Amino acid sequence: MKKSFKKTLILNLGITLGLIFLFLGGTFALKARMASNTGEIERLKAEQEIATFSIQSFAALKNASAQAVLYEEKLNVLLPSQEELINFAGIFRELASRHNVALGFIFGKENPSDGSGPANTEFQMSLEGSSFNTIAFLEALYKEPYFIAIEKIDIVQTETAYQTRMQGRIFSQ
Repeated sequence: MKKSFKKTLILNLGITLGLIFLFLGGTFALKARMASNTGEIERLKAEQEIATFSIQSFAALKNASAQAVLYEEKLNVLLPSQEELINFAGIFRELASRHNVALGFIFGKENPSDGSGPANTEFQMSLEGSSFNTIAFLEALYKEPYFIAIEKIDIVQTETAYQTRMQGRIFSQ
């Protein structure tokens, strides 16, 4: 009986130790698998965040694009056509005579729209008059319904008046 008890004890201890080693091996294998899955989950989560951000950016750009088209349409309503610019020189002359300023005016190069901005026509203008009249003329000019960019202005004081030379652009459709 003693032999059988020893044998049974060794057998039971062996089975128990075998089960413990089997359980520990399974636990380590499961832990390693979970670690690799955690890394994969983190990678997929980062990709999902990038995809979500990209979709949000695309939606914002799409909305901004629609808004830009709306602004472009409104701007084109405000801008005169190239044909309407013929009256521009006449308006300058009328303002100059109203403000007692001698005016010289010529149109320059026409620049068509390149898609990034409106068309524009360059011009050169010379004025001669008192400083008060010249300033009043320029203030009246900016109240006119035209989009004008003065790019260069030279003012020279003579004995009797101020001479002003300007280069600029007027924007059109």
